Amino acid sequence: MNYPFKFRTEETLHPSFYGKQVKDLKTPPGWSLTSHSIELASFYNEDIEFYLRVVPEGKPGKNYREGYEFVGVKSSKQFVAFKTEKVNILMNSDTKNELMVNLSKVTRGFKEMEPHLNHVLERVSIFYPFAGKVLQKKIIEHILPKMEHKIQRFDNSIVFSIHAEPYKHGVEFILHAEWNQFQRSNIETEFRRHIRRFESDMRQEISLLTLEHRRKKGLVDETIHWSISQSFFNQVWTSFLAPYKKEEIVEITSKGISVGIEVSRISDKYVYDLYVKENGKNKKTIRRISYINGELQKMLIPIQGMFRGEFADALESFYVTNKTSREYSDTLSEWYEKNMLRVVDAVGDAIGFNLYAEKGSGSDSVPQKHYLWIITTDKRLTESEKMQEAILNCL
Repeated sequence: MNYPFKFRTEETLHPSFYGKQVKDLKTPPGWSLTSHSIELASFYNEDIEFYLRVVPEGKPGKNYREGYEFVGVKSSKQFVAFKTEKVNILMNSDTKNELMVNLSKVTRGFKEMEPHLNHVLERVSIFYPFAGKVLQKKIIEHILPKMEHKIQRFDNSIVFSIHAEPYKHGVEFILHAEWNQFQRSNIETEFRRHIRRFESDMRQEISLLTLEHRRKKGLVDETIHWSISQSFFNQVWTSFLAPYKKEEIVEITSKGISVGIEVSRISDKYVYDLYVKENGKNKKTIRRISYINGELQKMLIPIQGMFRGEFADALESFYVTNKTSREYSDTLSEWYEKNMLRVVDAVGDAIGFNLYAEKGSGSDSVPQKHYLWIITTDKRLTESEKMQEAILNCL
């Protein structure tokens, strides 16, 4: 059983392009920033081709053009002009296989694809960036029989094949299923939901499997640790931007896994990347995260989300709260030192904690908003009204 189209990617599609918007692509040799489009990938057979192309972003000015992706179709027998513009296939793909699956979903909207709608491509991704060959084999052997059973439970007349392939952040399972009922869009949609639910269940199971694997290797420390660069938050609100080069600024460690955010500079802006480590080593950059202006609370969201999702760890003994005030200050570091002493005097004998400060925006007429972040593993920080009141009275 074969998919009715072959898939290819062009030589110009470098692995670093995956997961990026067109405006973030570095123009490779041979590209020019003109109005023409560049083909990156395609499905094709002897009669027809469905292609993914990008139109590069133009230069700023009167005739500025925003870059975008589009999918089109061309036939060997006649010219076909129809295309769907401003898709985000490349941006939403981490691997060649995921790009292939995402392109296959878009092509189902073309009338030229109607004779082949009984074919469905789907991908199940199991995140675990530290898997060696032994652990990869365990993951594959755990997933494959369950995935086969899941498909058969949807309908045992579906004909399918599954290909497992390791990639830099885990293992991906590429499914090709064929069934006449997929011609009906509601059936195809429900089947994909069926596979998505399976993927979610398997990610939880693999999280527990890999945790046990690390326990056997002595890599699990049940204590939660964290590190936050106060110097970075001091720097954010000064008039000069420090030349940070991949500096780690926020990191939480639990059960031997560290998830954090590092900052670097592109032109005059900060950019942020999410990374993971195992036992303080094997650092892997996972993805670029949106511009968050140095806000600690927004930085903690993707970190805690990765722990809950990919590592099945709710960080149950990690407690964070903040107190805010409106006031003027020359430097954040001076404000921090003043309030740190007050809080330590008020509750320092009751619980162990760390304090971090952050400054928001303000104006000549409106004082700046100041944040004092308090982090601890003691649940009384958030549960004790008396302690909350004592901290509030410090500010």
